[in-house]
Amino acid sequence: MSPTIVYDTGRENYRGQTANALLNMNGKVTMKSLWIAVFLLPIWLTGACETKLPVFYVKASNTEDLKKHAFARCGRRYRVLSYEEDTARIECLEKIIEN
Repeated sequence: MSPTIVYDTGRENYRGQTANALLNMNGKVTMKSLWIAVFLLPIWLTGACETKLPVFYVKASNTEDLKKHAFARCGRRYRVLSYEEDTARIECLEKIIEN
């Protein structure tokens, strides 16, 4: 015979609430909580799961070296964000797929 678990739903917790009151969710669900669950949660998940495009620095003494290094990392889809004396900051415009 397996032991039986008996819950005392009449006993109050430290806040003075009984288990029956805590388990009764019919009065707790409001339009505000439904609005948050239906609209804001998907928006938040979309923003949280957004992938960042890779940005990196390349040592290049001239534009040909810059193009070679950028093409080796990103293929044809890259953008030069800033260019200084011998360093360029490059952003790939597509996600890099490494083998």
